[in-house]
Amino acid sequence: MKMKIHISLFLLLSLGCNIAAAQLSPWPDAVVLYRQGPNATPGFDSTNPYFPNNVLGRPDSTATGIAPASTPQELQALGTGGEIILRYTGRAIVNLPGPDFTVFENPFFIGGDSNSVFREVGIVSVSKDGITFRQFPYSGSPTWRNLAGSTPTLGGNPLDPRVSGGDKFDLAEINMDSVRYIRIVDAAGLVLDDGPSFDLDAVAALHLVSVSTSVPLVSDELPSTLKLDQNYPNPFNPATTIRYEIRESGNVTLEVFDLAGRTIRTLVSQPQQRGRYAVQLDGEEMPSGTYFYRLSFNGTSMTRRMTIVR
Repeated sequence: MKMKIHISLFLLLSLGCNIAAAQLSPWPDAVVLYRQGPNATPGFDSTNPYFPNNVLGRPDSTATGIAPASTPQELQALGTGGEIILRYTGRAIVNLPGPDFTVFENPFFIGGDSNSVFREVGIVSVSKDGITFRQFPYSGSPTWRNLAGSTPTLGGNPLDPRVSGGDKFDLAEINMDSVRYIRIVDAAGLVLDDGPSFDLDAVAALHLVSVSTSVPLVSDELPSTLKLDQNYPNPFNPATTIRYEIRESGNVTLEVFDLAGRTIRTLVSQPQQRGRYAVQLDGEEMPSGTYFYRLSFNGTSMTRRMTIVR
């Protein structure tokens, strides 16, 4: 236990992190992907007027094992096989002793019997950069190990695992020191549970630090040419990833333009060392249509086209 604490603190300090986690919001602040599957409850699906705010704050404080969250103000249905990806901007969940984050759904005790739970479960993966995800190993009945939606919300302090309910996850189990993205996929077809759709209430970070939001370096291997990849996926809705390579250190700008040449987004504007990079574009507020993105580096530029389809 002492060794784990020592290593974790070393990682935080080496990342330049602020350890005053109590001053940081424990809730994710953005939904970067929502893919709805069939069988999502009407009103709790893509038509839900409370989405995405209903999954970005605290869990339902009135929920109990016999009276779970049940309103569209609190829940978002993924549908059968659907998925959602949440992001922490400027903050990261870090590996410290005990569980590092909790996922809240709305399972409940059938007939008030705490030994009989109605479950609609989801598989959880995490990522540092929103591109490469590592999945928590899971198992179904009777243990329901590492499956979100297994444990009822108990209405206690959502940041205290002893009284909160919900399903806890420990980054140590998958050898991750920190993450900023959480993906949940409805487990239909992979786990036999009780319902057709995982219904997300909230995610709470239990160990949180502030971090730089600069673009993540994917590799420091020296690229042979300046390169701007086609975004993926393309067409996309609502998020896509743009990868690029620079052959030496210098000033990098990555911008998004509409067909009239107006700048819509500036994704990168900073000095960077040589290497391969990836940045995610959240197009949630961008209308459908064709756009261009341009990489400018030390007087050289490259441009590609991309399309948002609603």
